[in-house]
Amino acid sequence: MNAGAAPARRRRAPGPVTLLGLFMTLVAAMLAAVPGWSMCYGAWVAFSWLVLGVLVLGVAVLLVVHVVRRQWPQLIRTGRQTAALLLCIGVLPLMGGLSTWVELAWTHGDLAARAEVSVRDGGPRLAMQREDGTWEPGGIFYDPDGESLKPLAARSAAWRESADGEFLDDDCVATRHLVGAYYQWQGGCGGR
Repeated sequence: MNAGAAPARRRRAPGPVTLLGLFMTLVAAMLAAVPGWSMCYGAWVAFSWLVLGVLVLGVAVLLVVHVVRRQWPQLIRTGRQTAALLLCIGVLPLMGGLSTWVELAWTHGDLAARAEVSVRDGGPRLAMQREDGTWEPGGIFYDPDGESLKPLAARSAAWRESADGEFLDDDCVATRHLVGAYYQWQGGCGGR
């Protein structure tokens, strides 16, 4: 080893403000990933914004103090923690759709298998799944033939005669494409 070499720079551990922001974000991600827990997730985001907002105000005062006292190393350290805190505040609402993707990963194989059974029984290649325990009805459905994208009159007779197809054709049900042959539905007049 070279005797004149500079010592290796030690990495600093994140500050307490950054750790609190990361904790709030991690709990939000866990709540957002559970299908049907959108109200718990929403309540946690509101609580997190309150706590992190108060912290941002406190840190902003601290930043001003460091500038007035010309404490540049402390200003840089506090500025990094403030940036991490603002990033956590911005990321919290973006996790709202995480449960949809978790649910899709969990049910995609079952939906495809049920759609094939439906075809063998003379029905459409369609299978739906519903989120249980939610305030607003919703779930995922599998439609590899793209029947849900066609106008109502152009959909096959098998689709229109099936219980799932009839349900999805209701004016109260909104659908959106997720990925491939998988779609999400929400709403429903009086449930299913």
